[in-house]
Amino acid sequence: MNKKYIILGVVLLVIVVLLGVLLPVIFVKDKLIITNYEECVAAGNPILESYPEKCIAEDGGIFTKQIDSLEQFQGCQIDDDCIPLPSDCHPTSCINKEYESEFIKPEVCTLIYMYEAAYSPEDCTCENKVCVNKNLERTSLEE
Repeated sequence: MNKKYIILGVVLLVIVVLLGVLLPVIFVKDKLIITNYEECVAAGNPILESYPEKCIAEDGGIFTKQIDSLEQFQGCQIDDDCIPLPSDCHPTSCINKEYESEFIKPEVCTLIYMYEAAYSPEDCTCENKVCVNKNLERTSLEE
């Protein structure tokens, strides 16, 4: 009778192991596998308020938006051409306002304040035909 219980125990153990291995495979086959930023956003995952933007997949994977250098958006003639980078809640870069539509504004931002951030067009200036942030060297001691 002991042999019957041992055999039954081994069979049950094999069944449990097989279910543990096969069930996740069966349910994962319909799950979308995300491999890049665009797929992550398309799946409706949250986007971090950063530059470049980062998307957090359901499985915890983080995908960063590939962006060309900002230099192509920073050319200017006068100070009025320049605005803070629209895709960042606390921008430390400025771009030409002509390119504002190229960037996605975050829906929600944290309520922190960064002294070096450019929050308004007045924080940006055109130096040597390039939009720059006037606050980059600013510290809390200047307030």
